[in-house]
Amino acid sequence: LHNAFSQLRTIKSAFEIEKIRSAQQLTYSALDSVLSELKVGVSEIDIRMKLDAQMMDLGAEGPSFDSIVAFGNSGAQPHYKTGAKKLSVGDVILIDCGALVDGYCGDTTRVFFTAPPTTQQHRIYQLVHMAQKKAISQIKAGMTGEAAFAITADVFREENELEHYLHGLGHGIGVAVHEAPSLRSGVKDPLEEGMVFSIEPGLYYPE
Repeated sequence: LHNAFSQLRTIKSAFEIEKIRSAQQLTYSALDSVLSELKVGVSEIDIRMKLDAQMMDLGAEGPSFDSIVAFGNSGAQPHYKTGAKKLSVGDVILIDCGALVDGYCGDTTRVFFTAPPTTQQHRIYQLVHMAQKKAISQIKAGMTGEAAFAITADVFREENELEHYLHGLGHGIGVAVHEAPSLRSGVKDPLEEGMVFSIEPGLYYPE
């Protein structure tokens, strides 16, 4: 029964798509509003609390999942649990957050630099951005989740970076922040018109 309901939820109505869009726009607004708080010495948990509070001030029921704020090498851990680490000059900042609005979820991940990026950081940032844009331009109805994932995996393989691609390409978003469809290796189910999902390739380096 659970699987049947999950499948029914994969195709969104125009009403649902508008609700998800509203949640996403509020997510962006809340994130933009806390960027000025990213100063040397502030802690990850401080920023998360300000971000979550800002979502609610803007009209959300709250975050759609536990917001992730990661400074420095903490950002190299997928699904990192926000801690007490304080921001230092040179840290790369990763923020993964979403707002819950009228029962529908937003979800976005952004990376920020506290100093001019190194040559390697710039290369990786541009590579991930290129892979994301390529996936957005090529994914279409009828393609399997596996084939969608392969678009970005092939980009990273060509650059000898595939070993740093530690998760799938994306996941469905709706009344839950992680639902069908799944865009990852081994998923043979076809994508259909009306599905809503993230496109979030990432490369992770312990250093």
